[in-house]
Amino acid sequence: EAICGKCGEVWHVVIALAEAHIAQVQCGECGQRLPSVAALKRHAQKVHGKELCGVCLEGRKVFANEQILYTKEELKRHMATGDAEGPLAESGFKGHPKCQFCNKHFYGEAELFSHMETQHFRCFICQKLRPDTYTYYKDVPELIAHFRSSHFYCDHPECLDKHPEERAFATENDVKNHYGLVHAGHMSREERKAFLRVQTNFEFTRPGEVPGG
Repeated sequence: EAICGKCGEVWHVVIALAEAHIAQVQCGECGQRLPSVAALKRHAQKVHGKELCGVCLEGRKVFANEQILYTKEELKRHMATGDAEGPLAESGFKGHPKCQFCNKHFYGEAELFSHMETQHFRCFICQKLRPDTYTYYKDVPELIAHFRSSHFYCDHPECLDKHPEERAFATENDVKNHYGLVHAGHMSREERKAFLRVQTNFEFTRPGEVPGG
């Protein structure tokens, strides 16, 4: 015989069946055991008219029967601002933060931060100037648009295949130095110095300018 470590029930069958019993999930509302989380979700909707929070299922480390069932309105509030009562409300839970780019909720701020750092982009120039400010851009085109609107961006043909961060500069002097050092390779050292002293028609975008404008 085998005894279930969760409920104490004795099984007079082979150990494999006891293990299958332990692997079952239990409904926190009525106590019914179900073979999987997917079955628990279907049971909750059909029998109780409630739903499980998918984000909590992934991020809240508790047994299935400790997961909370919500009505549609309760789940909406849970996602946005937290629970009105219960263990999560008592713990200070204030809802699942959402990535505004992906329209996806994450369990907590740490999970959202990890997502933003790995899936979206920050401006390295702004990061150096304001290290305590976290402004993200959805993708590379949005980051480039920011470089063009707020910084100096090299549009020389020789730079077209470079990473956008290699083409962005904090000041006009920085982009001019880049232009003279990188795009004036055929010049002598003295010619480069003279090149940087005069007002030349550099191929770069000043903050707010339209490329080629």
